Amino acid sequence: MGKKSRKGKKKSLDNTNKPLAYSQFRTEQERRFETLNIIYQLKQNGLSSEFPAIKELLEKLNLYVLVGQRMEINIPFPEKQKLITGVLATHKREEVVVVMKQITQ
Repeated sequence: MGKKSRKGKKKSLDNTNKPLAYSQFRTEQERRFETLNIIYQLKQNGLSSEFPAIKELLEKLNLYVLVGQRMEINIPFPEKQKLITGVLATHKREEVVVVMKQITQ
């Protein structure tokens, strides 16, 4: 009993049958849309740029849209005893999230 011949049974390494991949990173327009959603939620909760923490968040959102770099947010918000945390992601597989957490004392 000998080994079976494996001639001609090698797997092909070219992936010509796969469709073209979409860009995996958010465009400036997509980043702008994500930040507008965050700003809308801030306005719904009655938070405006009169607070220094919100002003800092808006500056970071603007920088995120213009530069397109992934940012992690960690901004103290002592006026409301909260902490603004989140991720401004550039990769489409990662969510853009900004959360206000209650500071426990």
